[in-house]
Amino acid sequence: MSALRVIALFGLIALFVGVVALGDAQAGEKFRGRSVMYFVKWERIDVPGEEKHFVVAFEAKGINSNKEGKAYGEANVLRQAAILDIDLKTEEGYVIGYEEATDRDGNKIYSKFEGRREKGAFWQSQWKGETTILRGTGKYEGIRGKGTYTGYPIAPMQSYSDWEMEVELPR
Repeated sequence: MSALRVIALFGLIALFVGVVALGDAQAGEKFRGRSVMYFVKWERIDVPGEEKHFVVAFEAKGINSNKEGKAYGEANVLRQAAILDIDLKTEEGYVIGYEEATDRDGNKIYSKFEGRREKGAFWQSQWKGETTILRGTGKYEGIRGKGTYTGYPIAPMQSYSDWEMEVELPR
């Protein structure tokens, strides 16, 4: 094999290793957690002309706990604002909302979530959806991530969500 071919082969190998290493360096961290929430505001508005169909604007507060990964700080304080669209005739429901997670040092992560009712008696049903990190402040500035969640009611005005995300932390 000529010296030129050997150099070209090592160049290709170096390029391949560099691309793989760069891909791994920028790959997100798997992160799983649980949020426990309680509703502090709940305003129901009946949909005009639609029996058993209403929307709800709510605010909830709670706390995160980590199950896997360290993308967020443990015990972040949460605040959510969201809208539910609930139709008891069709047993369908939809939610869209926003969340602010604040760590012990005051750094924040802002996310958006959307989901649908899954199964079970309506007020005890699971909700499944997606969540996307919108931005962060302080040490989380530049954070990115996406994932899924499943929400479960605990009692009136209380719920918890299990979620997992792929999170890319700022460097």
